[in-house]
Amino acid sequence: MTKVYNALAPEEDEEGAVSPASKEPISKPSLHASNTAVTEDKDSVVLTCSTDNTGVSIHWFFNGQSLKLTERMKLSQDNSTLTIDPVRKEDAGNYQCEVSNRVGSSKSDPIRLDVNYGRSTTGLPVASIIGIAVGVLVGLAL
Repeated sequence: MTKVYNALAPEEDEEGAVSPASKEPISKPSLHASNTAVTEDKDSVVLTCSTDNTGVSIHWFFNGQSLKLTERMKLSQDNSTLTIDPVRKEDAGNYQCEVSNRVGSSKSDPIRLDVNYGRSTTGLPVASIIGIAVGVLVGLAL
């Protein structure tokens, strides 16, 4: 005697009806940044991926490659929000999010994050000013 088993596709319910969310074509997500010009080791940035689609997976890209999370990066539970705190110079570049379901996927337009280095009101890097000040103090002490 041969037994026959009916396998249901993951998007089908017990009656074989396909879930409307899984048949929905993917619309282009939008990406928003709390700030796109930030100062290294001082500021944080929050990137939010918004989509009209439900039941999707969200993935993040940095300069066209899959984002590798560092200890300063946190994703929200649903992956829709990426927080970088604090930002560093290596975080500068283009960020994108991609939403996908069983039907397809779509990437957002890129957002460029510019990371500025700590500068004083003189326009010189803070480390240079400290070096100049130390040099002057040492010179005065001699």
